[in-house]
Parts: sequence; C-alpha cells; structure tokens
Amino acid sequence: MGKDGDLSAIRGVLKKVSPYLVGHGGGLSLVGWQPRWGRVIIKLSGACAGCPLAGLTVNLYLKKELQKKLAKVKEVVIKEETVE
Repeated sequence: MGKDGDLSAIRGVLKKVSPYLVGHGGGLSLVGWQPRWGRVIIKLSGACAGCPLAGLTVNLYLKKELQKKLAKVKEVVIKEETVE
C-alpha cells in the first residue's frame, strides 16, 4: 500500500473509533503519518485533550485498531497543544 492508501486506511480507523470518543465528550484528528517510522500523529480534542486516561485509550485501543488495518503502524503519538 502506498502513502495515499495508508492514509485512507488510517482515516477509516479514526472514523470507526470516533463515535466512542464523541460519546465521552471528545474527539481526535489526524495530524500526520510518518511511514518510515510507522508513526501516526493525532490531536485529541474536547474532553479527550488532557484526560489522564487518553494515553491508555490510544495505546490499548486505537493503536491496536490501526495495526489490524495497517501492520506497519508501530506507534501513535499524541500531539500536545503548546501555549505561548
């Protein structure tokens, strides 16, 4: 699968898990895909941003769902908001 196919697969998984997060008052969006490292970068929003359980949700649920569709996913990184 090429980069466009990878992105399509990633977006499909994010769309699938989105209702779960929305049900908890949050959401997520894709920031980037770094295929060389197998790294998916996401941004959390709403109640998910800053939630102490967000890391668990990402690593125990989202990462596994992504790996089912795209075996080359090695990690999911949460992009933190920076305050200036």
